Amino acid sequence: KLPHRDTSLYKFLIKAAELDGKLDIVVEQSIKLIELNLGDLKARMELGKIYMELDNYKQALVEFKAIENRLETYPKLQFYMSKLYLLTDNIERAIELAKKEIKANPSAEDGYILLGDIYQKQKEYLNAEKEYKKAQKINGENVDMLVGLAKVNFKKSQYEISLDLFKRARVNDPGRAEIYKLLGDADRKTSQSSLAVETYKMFLELSPNSKYKDEINTYIRMM
Repeated sequence: KLPHRDTSLYKFLIKAAELDGKLDIVVEQSIKLIELNLGDLKARMELGKIYMELDNYKQALVEFKAIENRLETYPKLQFYMSKLYLLTDNIERAIELAKKEIKANPSAEDGYILLGDIYQKQKEYLNAEKEYKKAQKINGENVDMLVGLAKVNFKKSQYEISLDLFKRARVNDPGRAEIYKLLGDADRKTSQSSLAVETYKMFLELSPNSKYKDEINTYIRMM
């Protein structure tokens, strides 16, 4: 309540709220921090990412645009804006910004993976595979790359390759629910029903409210 407020207080409150998983408080304190220091681009970037996590795409874009107006080359700005446009089905803009991210950071795998995700959403699997393999050359253990490449191979009916990639992704990120669902699907395609059941059960433990819940429970009961 003092007239000359210190930004370190808000940074502390934001960090504490993040540790407690209270995103509403993170948003509230981030807004106050930015009001106190309009040039804090890092705070705007983090706030934009949280808005994306909360599916508030309109406010996320406001924050990213504010950063762009001050510093278009801000690290990973094009990446997150591209991801945002992908989520809102503005595919052309998403591709344009993903390519800008790659041009700005050609030695980082993130832009290639994002472009691969965009092509995969468009069902352009060959183009998606090319981008994932470019990312693979940079970092062969990136989980998003492994999952993307596994999905492409799954679509190409190359289930054994897909299975191996999903397993590698699980080792690198054992808490990611999506991987267990995809791994279960691959187990089914390779006639490993008992493994599929166990993998699906783990998926439901990690994601109990999944939209696939009823479908998976029906399969488990049938097996």
